[in-house]
Amino acid sequence: YGPSREDGGVVFRARFDNAQQVQVAGDFNNWSPVSSPLMSTTAGGFMTKLPLQPGRYRYRFVVDGRWVNDPHNAYVEANQFGELNNVVEVA
Repeated sequence: YGPSREDGGVVFRARFDNAQQVQVAGDFNNWSPVSSPLMSTTAGGFMTKLPLQPGRYRYRFVVDGRWVNDPHNAYVEANQFGELNNVVEVA
């Protein structure tokens, strides 16, 4: 789980047991909580692949309407709301 670089982009994988809907919001989609849904892959498992260009991106997951951090990515930084954003760097 967590973000990983693969051909053509970055794959975001997450596990949220009992979640119905998971999206990823970040610098790459203007922090839209509905633009980048993850598809259910297994019971509690979700994933999506985004065609991100090289750079540094901040993101968070939106799980059933609630903003949460990626529990599988310890690379974080504080945001202006006093919470943490996850960070992924694409080479």
